[in-house]
Amino acid sequence: MSTPKDRRDRQVVARAWGSVLRAAREAAGMSQETLATRAHLDRTYPSLLERGRRTPTLTSLFAISRALNVHPSALVERTWLAYRAGCAGAHLPEGAPPPPNPPAAPERVLGTADED
Repeated sequence: MSTPKDRRDRQVVARAWGSVLRAAREAAGMSQETLATRAHLDRTYPSLLERGRRTPTLTSLFAISRALNVHPSALVERTWLAYRAGCAGAHLPEGAPPPPNPPAAPERVLGTADED
């Protein structure tokens, strides 16, 4: 059973992902419909993601990153940073600690876009 905090955290993550996706899509000069077509997703799915109504599965994340020509880890890292920024504001009760820092990045990430 989820608690209100769990639901709130999921909402913050979904909104963080949505803002990252929108920024990446716009930077690529792509419409939501074009993104959906290139990622082989339903045409309404990018809108749901960008509005924080859905969160992607790993399969969807990989398809979206391929369509945007952005490594999945870059999208996840940007989402983490947006999530932390969102949690630093009104989303957490006063005095609540922020989420923990992410682990240090490895020197080299296996399977990077350069190796594909």
